[in-house]
Amino acid sequence: LIRRESYDRAIDLGGLQKQLPNSPEKEVNAPTGLNAGGAIYVNYNSTVNIIESSLENNNSGFGPGGAMYVAGNASVTRSTLYNNSSIGSDGGAIYVSGFITRPESPDAAVSGQLSLVNSTVSGNSTSGAARGDGSTPGFGGGIYGGPGSVISLTNSTITDNFGGSNGAGVYVENLMGRGDV
Repeated sequence: LIRRESYDRAIDLGGLQKQLPNSPEKEVNAPTGLNAGGAIYVNYNSTVNIIESSLENNNSGFGPGGAMYVAGNASVTRSTLYNNSSIGSDGGAIYVSGFITRPESPDAAVSGQLSLVNSTVSGNSTSGAARGDGSTPGFGGGIYGGPGSVISLTNSTITDNFGGSNGAGVYVENLMGRGDV
C-alpha cells in the first residue's frame, strides 16, 4: 500500500523506470498533489508500468492529471482509476502531455505515451466539475491527451467521468493532425 503523508505526490519519476508490483491491494492514494499528477508524475525521460493497482481519491491541486501526469511513457494494466480530480485543469484521472522540449536537447520535442489495457477509468472529473455540470473548465474528465500525445486503449472501460466543457471520457487535442488515440 502506497500512501502519501505530505502535500506532494506519492511517486515522482524523473529519469527513472518504475513498476508498481502486481498486487491486488496496491493502492495509490495521495489526496492532494502539489500541482501536476496528484499521485504519480512521469517525467519525459521516465517509464512507469502500473499493474493490478488502484489509483483512487487523488487530486492534482491546481494542475493537470488528478491521478497521473504523463510526459514520458506509462502502461496501465488491469487497474482502476476512480474518483480522481484535476482542480483548475485538464485530465481528471490522467493527463498525457503533448509536445515538450527536452532541456538537454532543445531542438528535440517529445510527447507523452499512454497504454491502457484491461483497465477502468470511472468517476473522475476536471476542475471539480459537478456531475452533469458542463459549465466548469477542464477537458477530459477521464483522460486528456495533448497535441502529439499517443494514447492506446485496449479492452478498457471509460465511464461516468465528468469534463467541464468537452470530453467527459477522453479528450485529445489535435494540433495540425497530431494527437493519436
